[in-house]
Amino acid sequence: MAASFTFLDDPLVNANPIQAFKRFWAKAFIFDGRASRSEYWWMFLFHVVVCIAIQTVTPVAESTGEEAGATAMSLLYAGYLIVTFVPQLALTVRRLHDANQSGWLSLIVLIPVVGPVIFLLLMLMSPRPEGARYG
Repeated sequence: MAASFTFLDDPLVNANPIQAFKRFWAKAFIFDGRASRSEYWWMFLFHVVVCIAIQTVTPVAESTGEEAGATAMSLLYAGYLIVTFVPQLALTVRRLHDANQSGWLSLIVLIPVVGPVIFLLLMLMSPRPEGARYG
């Protein structure tokens, strides 16, 4: 029986932010396949903006004496990180696959100092046709 083809099977080249967001959640727990650079970087930008916004509001709430508000913001931040951890990891693995790299290379970020630099270079790699083997 032939495998069914869906719009999620191939990386979406030149994805806009809305498309990237929808695909991020639609493929939240899918580690096989590929993700385009635009899919990855739009979600990276979204993640950074959300984290900065929450971290900016938390100290403001603390300085105004709103301990309950500051606690709520800290819980919101922790919850956001927990909820997005696996989907972000899945997206990273798919992005590595698109560059014809093993998803296990995502662990390189754990190496102090040089790990994050190498990880950044891996995320910037252009797609390679050989990466289709992960699809």
